[in-house]
Amino acid sequence: NAKVTLGAIAQPDKVLDSDDLTDLAQLVDSYISGLRDKVKAAEAAILEYAEHPETTTFVDAVRGRKNLAKAIEYYQALAQRIKHAQGQ
Repeated sequence: NAKVTLGAIAQPDKVLDSDDLTDLAQLVDSYISGLRDKVKAAEAAILEYAEHPETTTFVDAVRGRKNLAKAIEYYQALAQRIKHAQGQ
């Protein structure tokens, strides 16, 4: 819900302040939520095609699930670093 102004955008040398960190935390949390939705979709595909593990759809779903899990782990760690930077 941050109010973005041209002045704020045009300050590339500005150090991240408390509001910026809050915005980043919200963005990362939202991104993690989206990744979790994708995990659910990949898991559904894995279950649907489990009887045919040789199919491209199954293999892609398993690979995607593994990659999504790694991404979630990374962004959760990033969220922790942001919270640490906020003093939480």
